[in-house]
Amino acid sequence: MSQLKEVDDEKSNKALRTGDKLQPYMIFVEDSQVTHFYVIINKHYYKVESALKSIDICFKSFFIFHLNYTPQCEQIWYFIQTYFFEIVTKFDKNCNQNVNNLINELNNY
Repeated sequence: MSQLKEVDDEKSNKALRTGDKLQPYMIFVEDSQVTHFYVIINKHYYKVESALKSIDICFKSFFIFHLNYTPQCEQIWYFIQTYFFEIVTKFDKNCNQNVNNLINELNNY
């Protein structure tokens, strides 16, 4: 738990330095043979049972809290939003062209 706090503090400090908001994110921790999955939202650590569940919760938290995707992960989240959840909103940014190209390629196979 102390390592989770250290990572969270580091991410919070980086967000402060760059003027960004700290958005929900995931941490996967491997402890010998067992992997633990966490979703971190506003200094709250939620342990979940799988990587897929952590992606699901993290993604949905953006919608629940009306948050923007972080620029570093924006295209990945748009891909998940569009391809898996089939959600299109009026707030989607124009960076979706790359995502749309990928989805079209996947649908062609």
